[in-house]
Amino acid sequence: MGERVAVTGMLDDDEAADSLGEMQVEIEWQGRTLGVPLAQLRGVGVNNETAEAIAGWHYWIAQGRQF
Repeated sequence: MGERVAVTGMLDDDEAADSLGEMQVEIEWQGRTLGVPLAQLRGVGVNNETAEAIAGWHYWIAQGRQF
């Protein structure tokens, strides 16, 4: 919590099969590559388009919807 990570991409359908309806992204953290739910991340230093996409996904999840 509160740590900075670098999002390197989206996980494809096969990699995110166990995601239970969540959008999964690939991150680099402490020298490792991991898949995490986008809903757990907040954009820091991102462009407007990326910030809007993240906010839209957080809103979608808050409404009880799934991917």
